[in-house]
Amino acid sequence: MSAAQPRTVRFIEQFGRLAEAEGLPRIAGRMMGLLMVTDGPMSIDALASQLKVSRASISTNGRLLRSLRIAERFTEPGDRRDYLQLSGDPCSALLALGVRRLRTMRDAVREMRLAFRGRQGRTRERLQDTEKCYDAAVARVESLLSSWGHAL
Repeated sequence: MSAAQPRTVRFIEQFGRLAEAEGLPRIAGRMMGLLMVTDGPMSIDALASQLKVSRASISTNGRLLRSLRIAERFTEPGDRRDYLQLSGDPCSALLALGVRRLRTMRDAVREMRLAFRGRQGRTRERLQDTEKCYDAAVARVESLLSSWGHAL
C-alpha cells in the first residue's frame, strides 16, 4: 500500500474505527479493512509491515478474527509463514456479531422491564417500546442472515 492510495488508507483506518465502535480492537478492524482491499491472503509479516504494527499484534488480532469466523489462517506447502485471509463470508460473521450485541441489549432492557412489572407510567412504556424495537431488529437481521444462507 503506497502513499499514492489515500482512499485505501482512509478506508482501512475507517474500518478500524468502525470495528472499535462495535467492541473489537481497532487493529482487528484495520486488518479486516486491509484484507478486504487485497487480492488473496497476506502473510503475518506483510500485514504487520503494511499496518505498521507488531507481528504479535497481528497474531493476537488474527486469532480474534478467526475465533469470530471473520478470517482464516492457512499455510502454503514448503512455506513456514502463516497467512490470513477473510473468510468466505465476513459480512455474515460481522452481522452475526451484531445480532449477539442486539440480543444482549434486548435482554438487559427486558430484565429491567420485568422489574417494573405491575407498575404503570412512562418508564415501563419506554422499556416495552425499546424491547419491541430490539426484538424487531434481531428478527430482521436473523431473517437477512437466513436468506443469505448463514445460520446463527
